[in-house]
Amino acid sequence: MLFISVILSGCLSMVGRLFTVREQMCEFDDYYSIQIDQGVAITLLEPVLLENDVYLMMDARPTSRVESAEGVVASYVFTQLQLTADGLKIPTGQEIEFRFLFVPHNNGLALSGIRSSEIPAEILESAVPVLANSAEMGQQACHFSINPLSTSVMLEIDQDMLGLLPARQTLVSWLGSSIGSQENTGDLSYEFQLKGEEPDSEIVRIDMDYGPAGDQPLAIEAAFARYSANIDVPAGTLQMKLY
Repeated sequence: MLFISVILSGCLSMVGRLFTVREQMCEFDDYYSIQIDQGVAITLLEPVLLENDVYLMMDARPTSRVESAEGVVASYVFTQLQLTADGLKIPTGQEIEFRFLFVPHNNGLALSGIRSSEIPAEILESAVPVLANSAEMGQQACHFSINPLSTSVMLEIDQDMLGLLPARQTLVSWLGSSIGSQENTGDLSYEFQLKGEEPDSEIVRIDMDYGPAGDQPLAIEAAFARYSANIDVPAGTLQMKLY
């Protein structure tokens, strides 16, 4: 999603590297390796994107950045928020982390791997079939083209993949109660704040409409920094916007 959004933003300094990444998608298995244990780990076998490219795409600085002889590990840690009785949002202690590994490259430090923090087994079970089709998805990405003057894009999503989205109870068992007051409607809303030096750091907001049955989601809206995404499950579409 970030890859598509950055193309939309017209960041000319890294367009060449982004096109190289897109070309790599055509031969996905030759350039990427995905492993699942307690989380998801993606290895980029021939790194292309530079460290500053990633920060630009994220539109936020990492929570921490640690240098070593092997390179740099930058972590984005998001802490879940909850709503108090008097309407204040406070951290729950539940955190989700994404670690980006950068290794020495001709032009600086390049992204060679991404790893998530531990993910519940029920969620990972849904991810396995999707990741098994990663090469096919890469083929779609490598042939995808968009209008660089546009700030939004509409994509089609396979219904079989959408059918693997987590059921409401699975999500609640992992993240707990919704931050909003939609408990009786089957809808869920969650917010996560990026941990960092800034007191008012970026918020990730996710709203999921589970409909009357309250089982599988009908629509998902997500927003972070300058990005927003809207998934219409029955229509099988994903609309992304860059602000």
